[in-house]
Amino acid sequence: MKKFFAFIIAIALFISAYTQTEKFDIASFNPPQGWQRMDSNGVVIFHDYKTKNNLTSFGQIVIFPSRATKTSAATNFKDEWNLKIVQPTGTKSKPTTQTATTPDGWTAVTGYGNITTPTISYNTMLVTATGFGRTMSVMVNTAGSEHAAAIEKFFKELDLDGKMATTMNQSSTTNQLSSLNGSTSFSDYAFVAPQGWYIQNNKDYLSISQSQTPGQGCLILIIPPQPSTGNLEADAKNVFDQMYPGWRYRFTGEKKYDLIKGYTAQGLEYCMMQASMDKMSADGTRYDGYEDGTALVIKNGNKIGIISARHNTSMMAHNDCLNKYETWLRFLNSISLKNSNASKPAEEPASKRIIGVWKVSSNGPALGEYVFAANGNYQLTGGLGTSSTSSDDRYDYLHITSYAFKGDGSYSINGNQLKLMKRGDKESEQMRIRFEKINHGGSGWKDRIHMLKKNSTDGKEYEVAYEKPPGH
Repeated sequence: MKKFFAFIIAIALFISAYTQTEKFDIASFNPPQGWQRMDSNGVVIFHDYKTKNNLTSFGQIVIFPSRATKTSAATNFKDEWNLKIVQPTGTKSKPTTQTATTPDGWTAVTGYGNITTPTISYNTMLVTATGFGRTMSVMVNTAGSEHAAAIEKFFKELDLDGKMATTMNQSSTTNQLSSLNGSTSFSDYAFVAPQGWYIQNNKDYLSISQSQTPGQGCLILIIPPQPSTGNLEADAKNVFDQMYPGWRYRFTGEKKYDLIKGYTAQGLEYCMMQASMDKMSADGTRYDGYEDGTALVIKNGNKIGIISARHNTSMMAHNDCLNKYETWLRFLNSISLKNSNASKPAEEPASKRIIGVWKVSSNGPALGEYVFAANGNYQLTGGLGTSSTSSDDRYDYLHITSYAFKGDGSYSINGNQLKLMKRGDKESEQMRIRFEKINHGGSGWKDRIHMLKKNSTDGKEYEVAYEKPPGH
């Protein structure tokens, strides 16, 4: 078990700092002495702050992973400057650049610029090295001159491995992902990747990122199945804890975390933990990061499939991940495990489970609350106080088939398809539904229903979740 969770840490790229020469991707380097290290979304960051005569100076070194390339060093630098400097800061100033070629075959383009924001001004430097079919960038941000010597020493000792770069390119060429009918296959998994995201096969795990620049968006890691403890809830919590060592929950009470359990469309049992997290700096003076994390484990015999997701809430791109069904939500709904032994136990029929009052529990494009009665009628209201039912003792009548509840129209369920026929309409509204249970911060389990609908304006799919109030 200990080895298993150490494996998770390595996959998530949360590697402890060492005093000797370290390696990251194709780079070898010596960390600046006394600087703090932070690893987030596949990026290694070293930073240090100093205060002298009431003036604060800082130094920051950001090491980005390499990527395959077939373009020139100048083009790679231009692309990297745009992705890593222009887009995050909005600067319009062009960098001052210089180019140098190393004896071992790397061409490095270095650009300098001044960045000014409403709260701070600082100097930035981006070094993009190209060679052996790959390119890799290191960014430096500084204010003041206190860190110049440490930064200069870091670059003197930095080394890029051309042989490893060549090997990585050969591996990515021979280890292609297979696609069939929009579904991607990796190891023991099949899924539909979020539209427009970037997929990278790292041999021991698969990463699906919202941006080519790590840390600029959301990240999904798919990890080959591992032995289970036999308790899915414990497995989900353990995986989540290994994702966020040194972090803390942003909220308390019912908002602290969510535990979710249910069955996939394939019939496999799953448990998922979600929480908003933040991380304080080593000196406790500032926050180093904010994320919404998800750990999903899917039972398959005595093993579990593992999905780790890190949602960078500080980036605008996260809004697309959250609000567009064709990204994160569709990915979740599409996951299946190969060679599975699905044996979903008999559950309460959907026609009975749906009876009751359902309140919106997500931020999707939805309004009001659904009421489903046992007599086959439903109502969509802006609030229960305006309907013919309420959440008090009259709720019990919804379970009586002879109860004269008329509502807005009738409903019927066939498998996972819900059909609503509103009175006076000639066409019905159809949607796909799925049930699960959710526990907000240890407050107890509640039923939740997801409704997958189509927008009447643009025809795009969206999914909304509703929960039953306690006791219903």
